[in-house]
Amino acid sequence: MPTLTDSKILVVEDDPEMCESIRYLLGYYGFEVNTSQNLVDALNTLLAIDYDLVLLDLKLGDQSGFAVMDHLQERALDTQVIVVTGCHAADDAITALKKGATDYLKKPFEADDLLNSVNRVLDRQKHQRELSLFKRVVAASPEAVVIGDHQGRVIYTNVAYHRLMNPRQPVPASAESGDAVPFFDREIKTVLDTGLPWQGKVEMTDATGHPFTAWKRVETVPYTIGGLNYGVALLHDMTPQLELEANQEKFRNLVERTSDWIWEVEKLKNALARVKHLSGMLPICAACKRIRDDNGYWTDIEAYIETHSDAEFSHGICPDCARKLYPELYPE
Repeated sequence: MPTLTDSKILVVEDDPEMCESIRYLLGYYGFEVNTSQNLVDALNTLLAIDYDLVLLDLKLGDQSGFAVMDHLQERALDTQVIVVTGCHAADDAITALKKGATDYLKKPFEADDLLNSVNRVLDRQKHQRELSLFKRVVAASPEAVVIGDHQGRVIYTNVAYHRLMNPRQPVPASAESGDAVPFFDREIKTVLDTGLPWQGKVEMTDATGHPFTAWKRVETVPYTIGGLNYGVALLHDMTPQLELEANQEKFRNLVERTSDWIWEVEKLKNALARVKHLSGMLPICAACKRIRDDNGYWTDIEAYIETHSDAEFSHGICPDCARKLYPELYPE
């Protein structure tokens, strides 16, 4: 892991004695320092080497040190600038800060003031570079990613998170670069406070006002970034899974209801199979009482009924017929 003293520093100062004093001081503490005493040399040096820090005097003879800051902004470098100048005009200080100066030291200054400023600026730069590297690593993740600090403040959300929260909108350039709308994440703060990972269902609402359920897993980033701890949360939309489970449950209920219905129908069919009945007009002979069947044949009433129903006959003799057939058994 690079240390702060691995940083490359360029001192841009038109005073040779001041330039050499700063170079000697920083070199004594292990920094790699180069110097330029005019604007042209400074710009050529910056074109040849990417420096981590520039110590810049705003007055370079009859030229302005602001040109160095404009050069750095045009190239979109993350080179930090500490203005070290004898010019005490408030307007210069404001302009320098607007152009990206990280600190502003007025001459004369103490050696400790310069060292403290250099260490503070390089430490912040190291932090930002490590954080930017981590953001680039998670930017391509297909899962929605949220990064938060120890206070639970969200400092980064990736493109997948933007798509999750804004399903009907194209991904803007700000989302591609990793910018996040500041908000608070309770689970990230809890994980960083306790050191214990957390996962579970969370209810969320997207930018259109549509509520949805997501599975959220939060862990501490396993290494410090710029000396600080961060929490990372991964979010997965559970809507398709929940819809599938709901449809499966509906299907199971439908199968159960259908099975019950089939069982009832089967019972009804069995009951109907056991039931035969006679209905309609039956042609019957007035004399012999035989019945004409569907084929036009005259059939005994007993045979017809047995054929067209489940009834069975057991033969006997009623009292009136018994007297007629066996009068001897019934004396007057």
